[in-house]
Amino acid sequence: MFHRFRNYRAVTGAIALGLTLSFTAAASYAGSGKAKTAAPAAAINPCRLLTKADAKKVLGAPVTDAKVYHDVGVPGTSCSYFTSAPIAEAGGTGAVSVDVYDMATFKQKGSYFKSPENYFYRSRDALMSTSHHGVQDVSIVNAVGEAAFWQPGPGLLNVLDRGVYLILSMHANFHIPLGPGEKVKAEEDAAQLHAARNLANHVVLPRLEKHQ
Repeated sequence: MFHRFRNYRAVTGAIALGLTLSFTAAASYAGSGKAKTAAPAAAINPCRLLTKADAKKVLGAPVTDAKVYHDVGVPGTSCSYFTSAPIAEAGGTGAVSVDVYDMATFKQKGSYFKSPENYFYRSRDALMSTSHHGVQDVSIVNAVGEAAFWQPGPGLLNVLDRGVYLILSMHANFHIPLGPGEKVKAEEDAAQLHAARNLANHVVLPRLEKHQ
């Protein structure tokens, strides 16, 4: 199940990358230009921003050890945890993850995007302007980092803070009461966003600040 959500990340990157190649360098976004501090000089380990203990707490169940993925196309690294109970016991597999795109990794591996900030804004604008592979209804999220947007379909909270682009996702059993399909989906989306926002503001972003 979780690999499907990682495919949405790949789609996001592909949309933004396509726009980058179609525009001239002169039209390149500079982003907000109001970063709080300079981007970290060293690459960030996403598993230091989100630990196994954090994952167990937010998912409410024992989790596997961290699984680290290196994104293809746009250089970044993700750290993911999955609930370890059998599906028959847990009613499905819960998962929580954070993807990190930082300037140090961009410089080391190279990127079509001039910075993680540039990647963030191009991804946001591309997703808000078109519906592609079911990714739609993107909305701006306030009071999270310097800028943030939410993708309700795959349940991804995209955050820009301190020159770093973060993508957080959490998929758990939110115990939504049975009801009309559209109502249940809306309540699940709201619960996912609330959980992801809390995870960003109270766990991930404070650790990102300490990293600097």
